[in-house]
Amino acid sequence: MVTDEELAQKVKLAPSREWANSYFDLVKEILDVTKISEDNPRLLMSLRQKDRRYFPITINSRYVIVSDTQDVGLIFTPNYREIPELRKKDNFEFKNRNPDIEPPCFLWFDSLDEIVSLLNSSKKVRQCWHDALIAEVNNAKLSRFRQHHQPKIYKLVADKIFRAKILDMAFPESKPIEQLDDYVQYHNSEETGVSCLELNSFGISTSKPVSKLKGNRIWLIGGIGKPRRYYLCYYFLVDTVEATDGDFKFMVNGQKGTLLKPPILLNGFSWFKNFLKKQQNFSFGLRKIDKVFVSKLEKIISGQKEQSLSDNEAQNNGGGFGNSENNQEVEQAAIKFVSDDYKKHGWMVKSVESEKRGFDLLCTKAKKQEHVEVKGIQGNFVSFIITAGEVKQSQSDKYFILCAVTSALSNPKPHRFTAKEFQEKFALETISYRAFQK
Repeated sequence: MVTDEELAQKVKLAPSREWANSYFDLVKEILDVTKISEDNPRLLMSLRQKDRRYFPITINSRYVIVSDTQDVGLIFTPNYREIPELRKKDNFEFKNRNPDIEPPCFLWFDSLDEIVSLLNSSKKVRQCWHDALIAEVNNAKLSRFRQHHQPKIYKLVADKIFRAKILDMAFPESKPIEQLDDYVQYHNSEETGVSCLELNSFGISTSKPVSKLKGNRIWLIGGIGKPRRYYLCYYFLVDTVEATDGDFKFMVNGQKGTLLKPPILLNGFSWFKNFLKKQQNFSFGLRKIDKVFVSKLEKIISGQKEQSLSDNEAQNNGGGFGNSENNQEVEQAAIKFVSDDYKKHGWMVKSVESEKRGFDLLCTKAKKQEHVEVKGIQGNFVSFIITAGEVKQSQSDKYFILCAVTSALSNPKPHRFTAKEFQEKFALETISYRAFQK
């Protein structure tokens, strides 16, 4: 049987304590979904120190999760091909044991952060994974390699106290998350000249005292636009603090953390207004965070209940910033509402969405015509994503009308703008680019 020291030696191969803990949380979810016990002969949790794989888990001799501490692979049902986020992933199909049932597939992801973020943002992705796990438990009754199973790995995953002990042994220089001090730094997009939506590395500049920062955690929140929108961009653990000759006294950097792509809009969370007040609207620079707000931020990162905005919390969010499944539902509800409203007032309505003409609905009434672009918004904040083609259409089409429908799923309210009104009343913000070789 493997010793605690051998277990800690393998755990230490992870990039960080946080990475290891997040990986074991995924494995714990596998155990919870399958309801598989440690003594179930289907389960294999093995440990070989020279094996580059990081705690691979198999059920009935098929891998359900594997990592080399960089790439991470999970099992999915063949239905993954119908999910846009999974369709282009590197994959291999397992051998077919039953000719009447299409075998599951194993998909590879570039990082643990990528798969955790994807599972948290898409119900379809998580369900596809869960379905594959349950199907695999029912597929057979025994792992051929069960003799290599290590019960202590099961304990590492399922027992939080034992896991913390092994993590302490593997990463003695790292503080457990619950012992960290947490700080927040604000990034003003306009003052720095860099959009908070485009940040791609950890680090901050500050003139505040830095003697207690090393080993602790900094959360970066960015602000952009008017009215102000606040985004959670990343957090990192502080490794180094260096004096500088610039506008700020110190550069604070770290290698371990989580970079959110895309950043998460915070305005709609019910607690955020109080957080802003406690932080004096970020007017004092780097500041410590109360533990009550740390738990709120951690829930957003981990994808627990508060990451999915409730109907009330969603009221301040614009359109196009949720997951793809929800965005489509909101958009279709808005198009139906606008179409029905035009028809009610005697207009003929034709959908031209599939024709990519820069608007959604061609509306005619006698000699009148309007080219209506519809934007569905779940909340009541008039903000949405608009393509370059649609903007170009508003500039060249005298019949162009933009109709933004707020509260599209609950209490639809239309906001109508002519092409001229759209150009006068809206500011456009770059959120992505297309790159091509020169």
